[in-house]
Formats: sequence, structure tokens, C-alpha cells
Amino acid sequence: MRGHADSGPYGQDLICCAASTLAIGTVNALQEVLHIEGLKVEFDEGKMDVFLPNNENPAAIPYTDFALETFVFNLKDLAKDHPEYITIQDRKDL
Repeated sequence: MRGHADSGPYGQDLICCAASTLAIGTVNALQEVLHIEGLKVEFDEGKMDVFLPNNENPAAIPYTDFALETFVFNLKDLAKDHPEYITIQDRKDL
């Protein structure tokens, strides 16, 4: 994720809060529910990168895919309702 929604003042930006909650909730599910070992998360001003390990347990892959697809679905739904604040780019366009 990149940038800020800027839909309100700092600390009151509900669109940013919603997007951040979706992202952090997905990372928490990967770590705490699916027990994905070696997941790396980097935060910087207005930026969040998540790196999945290459050695993931093959049995967990469908669940990991489901968690990530659910995140994308929910983020797209949020973007549909607030297109002026959220833009979704295909990974190949980054």
C-alpha cells in the first residue's frame, strides 16, 4: 500500500483507517491464524510492504491465497465507494 487517503485530518481519516485495518487484519490473519513463518512487514511514512516467505507450507497456500484475495476484494469494495481517495493498481503496473 502506498500513500495517504487524505479524506480527513490526521487521526480522523476514516478511509485511511478502513484501508489500514484491512491490511493489518490480513497480516494478522496470515501470522496468527495461518501461522505463516518468516512473513516480513515493513512500514514507512504512508507505505506498507508485506513479503511472504518462499518456503511457505504448501498446505497453507490455499488459505493464504484466500486471505489475500479477501483483502483485495474488500479494498476494491472500499475503493468503489470512495474512488476519490483510493486507487487500486495491478501489481504489474507498480
